[in-house]
Amino acid sequence: MSSLTLLNQIIHVSKSLIKWEQLLAGVDRRDVPYCRLCEIYNTEETPTNAKGDGWDCNGCPIYEDTGRIYCEGTPYADWWNYITDVEAGRIERIDMIYKTLILNELSYLRKLLSNLIGEQDRV
Repeated sequence: MSSLTLLNQIIHVSKSLIKWEQLLAGVDRRDVPYCRLCEIYNTEETPTNAKGDGWDCNGCPIYEDTGRIYCEGTPYADWWNYITDVEAGRIERIDMIYKTLILNELSYLRKLLSNLIGEQDRV
């Protein structure tokens, strides 16, 4: 991977961290920016995959880390399932659970960022 690609991934993961820090601070999820990684790597403009569309997270550092699309296999999936159930009225929101799920995602993204920075240092 080129150093420019790594640098871009570092920037995008850093911007994604801001979203999660805002959520942890209590900002409503509808009032925080959309995930920067999804804005870049999960759009119709993403380079075409085998299915002929761009909706496959091609180039996303999370996809490269997990090998799974749409952040499956990361703490994001647990947070999304929880918040979806809360918003649908299936369960009551408990702040301690909500914040723990956010902290788990922040921890994952910080580790990913650290790994990318370490990789950049080796390029």
